[in-house]
Amino acid sequence: MRINSLALCAVFAAGLFFIVRGARADDASSLVQTVSVRAGTLRQVITAYGTVEPDPDRTHTVSMPHEGIIANVFVRPGQIIRAGDPLVEIENSPGATARYDQAVAAVRFAKNDLARQKRLLKEQLATHDQVAAAEKALADAQANYAQMQKTGVNHKNKTLRSPFDGIVTAVMAGAGAHLQTNAVLLTIGNKDALVVALGLEPEDAPRIKPGTPVHLSAPLDPAVSIDAKISNVLGMTDPATHLVDALVQIDKPATNGLVLGMTLKGKIDLAAYTGAIVPHAALMEDGGGMYLFTVADGLAQKKYVTVAFDNDKNAVLKGALAAGTPVVVSGNAALNDGDAVRISRDNSQ
Repeated sequence: MRINSLALCAVFAAGLFFIVRGARADDASSLVQTVSVRAGTLRQVITAYGTVEPDPDRTHTVSMPHEGIIANVFVRPGQIIRAGDPLVEIENSPGATARYDQAVAAVRFAKNDLARQKRLLKEQLATHDQVAAAEKALADAQANYAQMQKTGVNHKNKTLRSPFDGIVTAVMAGAGAHLQTNAVLLTIGNKDALVVALGLEPEDAPRIKPGTPVHLSAPLDPAVSIDAKISNVLGMTDPATHLVDALVQIDKPATNGLVLGMTLKGKIDLAAYTGAIVPHAALMEDGGGMYLFTVADGLAQKKYVTVAFDNDKNAVLKGALAAGTPVVVSGNAALNDGDAVRISRDNSQ
């Protein structure tokens, strides 16, 4: 029994030795988590927000055709109108009526004077130059009279109507106002020709050129989805927003469902980068540059890398790093090149 007891103790001591030895070996290795490198493409995207506005190149301005008094205004800002809808009623001012009467009288006088000069010419009491001067005076008087008729001053009241379907974007005059010729009354935007002014950070603006693709969406309306292109990037910041506007033109039918003043979100595609993709958590930096750790045969291998592009989650690397290579994403802060590692789990999908 004594011999058996001694043998049992020896076996127990040997087992304990190997357990302790294994534990010390595990203590000497670092516990890490890894993911596998994947090959793919990341797109460089800038997100900006802007509001829907009428295209200024296709906005119509309604002005006073002649001096007059505003009798009625039939529209208000934001109103949708059709071609032919009444906009403003103008009543002739006393001055405009007087000038029209003068134009009528000038034509009558010029006609009579021309007839008189022609009679005198037959009697050799006038020259051909005098007849020519009378003819020119009549032509000038008739041209002035025709122009005044075009403005509608020959009628006591004149109603201005919309030339096309659109949206009233501004009204500058009210009933009772006495206005001069060419005074602006209102502006009409073409509802089938809109512009979105996307606000860019000043440092991003130089990277965006006309023709750059952009996808527009409405944060509160998933039905709005428009693929378009940047038409122009302005060369100065907006004093109110301190952002640089990138203009996106939207034509029919993409204008359907859009409302002036609504906010749209724009995702601008700048470039695409293809290569080995790793998470940000895998990347570290020292005096030698950017690096990461791969794992092979239970050992950590330090590899310096060059980042071609990164977004908020991942980075595309330049150079060869094979897809499927495990890279350390947790526990790498304390690693050194050649350290033994144990992988607790691999987070690769």
